[in-house]
Amino acid sequence: MQLIDPELQGGDPVRSTFDRGAMDAMFPLHMLLSYDGSILAIGRTLEKLTRGKELIKAAFFDSFTVAKPGGIDSIEMLLAKSNTKLRIRANWDHALELRGMAVPAGPNVMLPLALGTKLAAMVDQYGLKVQDFSPADNSVELIYMIETQSAIINDSKQVNDSLMKAKVEAERLAMTDSLTGLPNRRALIAELEARLKRPDAHSGRFALLHLDLDKFKMVNDTLGHAAGDQVLAHAAAVFSSAVRDQDLIARIGGDEFVIVLHQNPAPDLVHSIGTQIIDRIAAPIPYREQ
Repeated sequence: MQLIDPELQGGDPVRSTFDRGAMDAMFPLHMLLSYDGSILAIGRTLEKLTRGKELIKAAFFDSFTVAKPGGIDSIEMLLAKSNTKLRIRANWDHALELRGMAVPAGPNVMLPLALGTKLAAMVDQYGLKVQDFSPADNSVELIYMIETQSAIINDSKQVNDSLMKAKVEAERLAMTDSLTGLPNRRALIAELEARLKRPDAHSGRFALLHLDLDKFKMVNDTLGHAAGDQVLAHAAAVFSSAVRDQDLIARIGGDEFVIVLHQNPAPDLVHSIGTQIIDRIAAPIPYREQ
């Protein structure tokens, strides 16, 4: 709390009785004025709101304006409204607006203050905590509510983000073949349905290549399913290397694959891709050093 030395007030005995700690505990958001309009003390919370601006010894009416009721520009006029709620605005920052009431305090004037209707916004803006308010201030309960609500909203957002990520991942897995990493039958159907619903569905052409692997069952029966899985993974890699980025390869079950060639592929392109796949897939596949 900024507080003027009582000795600078001529050793005023009434002024000297104010205990700084007690004042801050009872009224952390307050100002103490002299009858000549000088600011004698401000509470620790008000000091926080003014961001360390030096107010001690400053003229109250140079630093603040009584916005409501209007026309108050002297201590005498302020005290004449001692039973009236005041709206006080900082001259250097019009966003800093406080509510209060002028109370005679011996040779001085006490201004107990509050944040008013902008409490929530100012708590967030200035990082105010429960300890910045008097325990008797009803605002404390609202601060607890704001902090609790903020924590709940933050936790809820984290939960929602986690659920959304899990949903996206679940949808991706539902559309993906676990062995090859290629889109599966469901993804292929979704792709074709979306393709046929497009405005250019009747004019835009695409090609389908339906492939299956010869003698795949014999590989499984003679060398085991591990060898069959390696063949499927190898086939997926061969297909991926032969098509363009915009094309789709899907494993629709067993040793069956479908390739969708988009963007009006020319017959020569379809033939070239098919030939590349047949030539590459015919090459021997190493398995356990065989």
